[in-house]
Amino acid sequence: FIITSLIILSFFTGSAQLLKDDFEGNSTIDTWYADDCFMDIAFPNPFVDSINPSATVLKYHDTGGLYANVGFDSPQIINIAEDTPFSLKIYVPSDGITGNQPNQISLKLQNANLGQPWSTQSEIIKPIVLDQWQEVTFDFVVDAYINLNPNSPPPSQRNDFNRVVLQVNGENNTDHVLAYIDDF
Repeated sequence: FIITSLIILSFFTGSAQLLKDDFEGNSTIDTWYADDCFMDIAFPNPFVDSINPSATVLKYHDTGGLYANVGFDSPQIINIAEDTPFSLKIYVPSDGITGNQPNQISLKLQNANLGQPWSTQSEIIKPIVLDQWQEVTFDFVVDAYINLNPNSPPPSQRNDFNRVVLQVNGENNTDHVLAYIDDF
């Protein structure tokens, strides 16, 4: 009984997926993509400090794309019911933005297998402060979320998410945003 229990436990523990990237070579994410913006996943950290002493970060540069974002696809379904929040560090310099969009970062979960992956997405939007590294956490179990399709069930009851999208300062605008992201 004990051996069987250990085998079952190791199977379930071993199948859990940890999605992480420190942009210094320690990543479980195969490929990041940029949509309607510029991205560099090995950019020298321009704002090294005690909160983020990392040598390299992801540079996110929206130069006016209406729906600019960066993201990645997961090879496995992202299980929100396990209450595993997402977190990241972000720095947005005040001289790197134009327009009057709210200073925020959005994390969206989507189904990459759909022709329109955003059509059933679930999103959490968090405010950010300019000119400082800060850690932002997105918890789809306890945070307020927005389902694009109001008929979609809560994220914790879904098993179709396999894409993560990050978007800074909103969408459907041509404002510019320069941001640095680390320790996803």
